[in-house]
Order: sequence, then structure tokens, then C-alpha cells
Amino acid sequence: MKLRQIIAGLAGLIVFIIAASLMMDGSSNNAIGQGAKDVYNYEHLFKGESDNWRAEYHVNAEQVFYEEDDTLKGASESEEVFKLIYKGSLDELAEVNQLEWKYETVAGGGGGTRDFGEHFPDTKVFTQYSGGNGAIEPGDQEIKVSVQWDGNTEEFTLTNTSN
Repeated sequence: MKLRQIIAGLAGLIVFIIAASLMMDGSSNNAIGQGAKDVYNYEHLFKGESDNWRAEYHVNAEQVFYEEDDTLKGASESEEVFKLIYKGSLDELAEVNQLEWKYETVAGGGGGTRDFGEHFPDTKVFTQYSGGNGAIEPGDQEIKVSVQWDGNTEEFTLTNTSN
């Protein structure tokens, strides 16, 4: 009986050692994990409004510089959320047939269209998600927004409120 307990204990210890070494090997093979030089985290919240619309653009990003094979390299990742909010009532928005918006940033931009037709909108908030591993939006920019609906146009600027 004691021999079985000893063997089971040794087997458990061996499994633990193997699992721990695999986890350590996995993290040390990560290029960003090796020789990480600098890590920069960015979080920006841009806001602005016009007579009928408000918008927010939230940027959450990380940029890492590291050394690999005696060469300085970099990697980045970001998530962006754009929200367009109608300031009036949902009943007023229900009279709109088509809504179109676009926004322009230093690193790109985006936009969208909603055709309501006979289907009334069920929200006053229109949200777009984006992200990737390219350019990171700088916090010192102004973001241009244009909203068009049924022959009306409003343009306004978003500024960084998180500074």
C-alpha cells in the first residue's frame, strides 16, 4: 500500500514538473516576452457633439519594443470603439429613412450606414468596433465626424478628453 502511495506521489510530482517546464518554455519562446525593452499603454477618449448628435471614440492600445537577434523590433495592438448618439427622442429618429456617418482619424477612420425604411430604429446609439495590430491613434489629434440623414448634414470634431 505504501509503495502505491509513493509511486502515485512521484508520478504527480513528475507531471507537475513537466507542466511547469512547458509553461515556462511557452512564455520564454514568446518573442515579445524575450528582452522586452519598453511597453507603452495608451487609452484615449475623444468626445464631441453637434446640434443633433454626440460621438465618442475610445482607443485602448499597447505598443511593445523588444530586441530579437540583436535587432530592435516592435509590435502593437489596439481596440477602438466609435459611438454615435442621437440627442433627440427615439420617436424623432423614427422619422429618419437613412442615416450615414463617417469619421476620419490620423491612422484611418470608419463609417456606417443604416437604412431604416419601414423598420423603426430601436436605439439612439450606433456603435462600431475595430482594432488590429497597425498604427496606434495618437492622443493629440482632432477627429472629424460627418453625419448625414435625409438631406441633413452636421459636421463636428472630437477632441481628447482623457489628457
